[in-house]
Amino acid sequence: MSAQETNGTLVPPSVHEAIGLRLAGLDQRYTPMRRVLVETLAQAGHPVTIPKSSRRPLGCPRAAPIGT
Repeated sequence: MSAQETNGTLVPPSVHEAIGLRLAGLDQRYTPMRRVLVETLAQAGHPVTIPKSSRRPLGCPRAAPIGT
Protein backbone atom coordinates (compact mmCIF):
# COMPACT_ATOMS: atom_id res chain seq x y z
CA MET A 1 0.00 0.00 0.00
CA SER A 2 1.42 3.42 -0.90
CA ALA A 3 1.23 6.74 0.90
CA GLN A 4 -1.70 8.99 0.09
CA GLU A 5 -0.81 12.43 -1.23
CA THR A 6 -2.69 15.41 0.19
CA ASN A 7 -1.79 18.65 -1.58
CA GLY A 8 1.85 17.64 -1.84
CA THR A 9 2.03 16.12 1.65
CA LEU A 10 2.30 12.36 1.94
CA VAL A 11 0.29 10.66 4.68
CA PRO A 12 1.58 7.10 5.09
CA PRO A 13 -1.14 4.45 5.29
CA SER A 14 0.42 3.31 8.56
CA VAL A 15 -0.63 6.61 10.15
CA HIS A 16 -4.24 6.09 9.10
CA GLU A 17 -4.08 2.45 10.22
CA ALA A 18 -2.65 3.40 13.63
CA ILE A 19 -5.33 6.04 14.16
CA GLY A 20 -8.05 3.60 13.11
CA LEU A 21 -6.77 0.98 15.57
CA ARG A 22 -6.54 3.48 18.44
CA LEU A 23 -10.05 4.73 17.81
CA ALA A 24 -11.38 1.16 17.52
CA GLY A 25 -9.88 0.47 20.94
CA LEU A 26 -12.07 3.27 22.27
CA ASP A 27 -15.16 1.99 20.43
CA GLN A 28 -14.89 4.93 18.02
CA ARG A 29 -14.78 4.97 14.22
CA TYR A 30 -12.22 6.58 11.94
CA THR A 31 -14.80 8.57 10.00
CA PRO A 32 -14.19 10.38 6.71
CA MET A 33 -14.20 13.73 8.55
CA ARG A 34 -11.58 12.48 11.03
CA ARG A 35 -9.49 11.39 8.05
CA VAL A 36 -9.83 14.89 6.56
CA LEU A 37 -8.69 16.36 9.88
CA VAL A 38 -5.59 14.12 9.96
CA GLU A 39 -4.76 15.01 6.37
CA THR A 40 -5.28 18.73 7.08
CA LEU A 41 -2.91 18.55 10.05
CA ALA A 42 -0.34 16.66 7.97
CA GLN A 43 -0.62 19.27 5.24
CA ALA A 44 0.14 22.05 7.75
CA GLY A 45 3.46 20.38 8.55
CA HIS A 46 3.56 21.93 12.02
CA PRO A 47 1.29 22.23 15.07
CA VAL A 48 -1.73 24.43 14.43
CA THR A 49 -4.22 26.18 16.68
CA ILE A 50 -7.98 25.82 16.34
CA PRO A 51 -8.33 29.21 14.57
CA LYS A 52 -5.59 28.27 12.08
CA SER A 53 -7.14 24.88 11.45
CA SER A 54 -10.45 26.60 10.66
CA ARG A 55 -8.99 27.30 7.23
CA ARG A 56 -10.31 23.91 6.36
CA PRO A 57 -10.70 22.09 3.08
CA LEU A 58 -14.01 22.26 1.27
CA GLY A 59 -16.51 19.76 2.61
CA CYS A 60 -15.09 19.79 6.11
CA PRO A 61 -17.76 21.30 8.38
CA ARG A 62 -16.84 23.68 11.16
CA ALA A 63 -17.58 22.26 14.58
CA ALA A 64 -17.02 23.48 18.10
CA PRO A 65 -14.15 21.84 19.97
CA ILE A 66 -15.26 19.19 22.43
CA GLY A 67 -14.20 19.77 26.02
CA THR A 68 -13.41 17.06 28.49
